[in-house]
Amino acid sequence: MPLVEQATPWAVRRAACNSAKVMSGSCSISSTKKGTYGSSLPLPLRGPDGRGVRGVQAKFDRYGPMKSMSSKQYRQVTKLTKKHAMPKQTDDHRSSKQINRARPQHRQRRHGWRPSLGLALAAIVLGFVLVYKGAERFPEYLGPVVAISSSQEIVGPVTHVRDGDTIEVSSVPIRFGSLDCAETGTSDGNRATQRMRALVGGQTLTCFLNGRTSYDRQIGSCRLQDGRDLGSVMIREGYCQRFW
Repeated sequence: MPLVEQATPWAVRRAACNSAKVMSGSCSISSTKKGTYGSSLPLPLRGPDGRGVRGVQAKFDRYGPMKSMSSKQYRQVTKLTKKHAMPKQTDDHRSSKQINRARPQHRQRRHGWRPSLGLALAAIVLGFVLVYKGAERFPEYLGPVVAISSSQEIVGPVTHVRDGDTIEVSSVPIRFGSLDCAETGTSDGNRATQRMRALVGGQTLTCFLNGRTSYDRQIGSCRLQDGRDLGSVMIREGYCQRFW
């Protein structure tokens, strides 16, 4: 049986060598690569199908085994390889481990940590609360935030001073959210009240209310005409403590 080497590319030659159909009067196509998969692929030399094989055989006999085929001859051999190949065996004697290895493994996609919508909303709410509380407790450091987060702005003269941490601006009682002063009637409380009267006398204040209330008082902060926060002045001079 004449042998046609290098007749098809590697994939076709490998598929051909795995076939086992034997036909009388045939030529075989084998691989010259490392190792041989089976002995050969028997292809018919007679009949209409054998015409193309005979042409390939004659070409290799004349020019040597390293001669390449034309595109037409390659298509003919590929067609015959598929036509005369044996059907797949139904009985698979491989172990389950080998079969699992042969199957494509779909790796489970691992996602990095992604915050859920609930966690994102909780973080937004927590941030809002911290900013809101910070504007109430530290208005001198968060001036723009105080103005943005306020629910009401009052500009007017001081009509009454109740004690060191509560005044009335345009008859609206305002409790400073950043101050913790001693009660009126004590020595420290009386000193704080007197100092507050001295600071606001003849002043037009700009006050920002945050919407919270304490009894009849609105919680907020006020600024003097020179821009200083009134509560921070009382704390810095030692008349009151910061409210926590």
